[in-house]
Amino acid sequence: MNWQVSVVIPCWNGLEALKESLPAILKLKGVFEWILVDDASSDGSTNWVKENFPKVRVINQPKNGGFPLTANTGVKIAKGDLVAIINHDLIPKQDAIVNTLVHFSKPNIFGVTLRETNELGGGIVTWQDGWLELSAAKVTNKPQATFWGSGGETIYKKKMWNLLGGYDLIYSPGYWEDVDLGLRARRRGWKMLWEPSAVITSSVRGASFAKLLDTKSLIKIKERNRLLVIWMNILSGKLIKEHIYALVKRALTHPGYLFVIFAAITKLNIIIIRRNIERREGKLTDEQVFSRSNFA
Repeated sequence: MNWQVSVVIPCWNGLEALKESLPAILKLKGVFEWILVDDASSDGSTNWVKENFPKVRVINQPKNGGFPLTANTGVKIAKGDLVAIINHDLIPKQDAIVNTLVHFSKPNIFGVTLRETNELGGGIVTWQDGWLELSAAKVTNKPQATFWGSGGETIYKKKMWNLLGGYDLIYSPGYWEDVDLGLRARRRGWKMLWEPSAVITSSVRGASFAKLLDTKSLIKIKERNRLLVIWMNILSGKLIKEHIYALVKRALTHPGYLFVIFAAITKLNIIIIRRNIERREGKLTDEQVFSRSNFA
């Protein structure tokens, strides 16, 4: 199949990084459309892109909404069968995308994540003592299964993306939304791959929404979102009991963690809706989702 590939570039105050990354992104082979979605930047980056790279379609968000919304906005208007989400501070090799295309002929492949230099291989999610734990496989020269596609360096089948609804905005401004998406895909029997020949590197000039927040607020958001992933995706009664025990233990030993729990509880109505969707549309049990025999 001759895939049409759109590239979506989420951006926030990325002018300096774009000067380094955008020329490389525009040299990607196999791409017919580039869309930059700006998350209410204040550094003049969108004007610079319009003046210097007119073939890039620029979408301006009216206010800062975070990474999930910015990425979703770009994917929604993309016309390609495949959509590559590439952060504004990443520099891909010219063949990064074409080296992934062979995998998409398989109907159960949802996405392929690129290999960021100096990073590990495919992502692994395990259930340990009532918590989701993330790790990564060692780098190899062969494609690997991955539980999720890293947020800003993954190519997705748009039809499957639409069926899942993209990133869940409950995670705004960001963190864990990509893991959540990967878990939802796995529950439906879909798979994702990590492709070692699809190489991408980081710019030293990148900016992220994390710079908007103080350290304490950032930690709270990360921990809240970690809870949300569990509460929306874990359906097994046995695993839920393990999590409740672990949660009570964490709250008793770290009283400040109660603020994280309360922050997650405020999303309870959305959590209930999402759990019902996963029960209705999922094909695999929690145990099957986390099984390594189901991983490859």
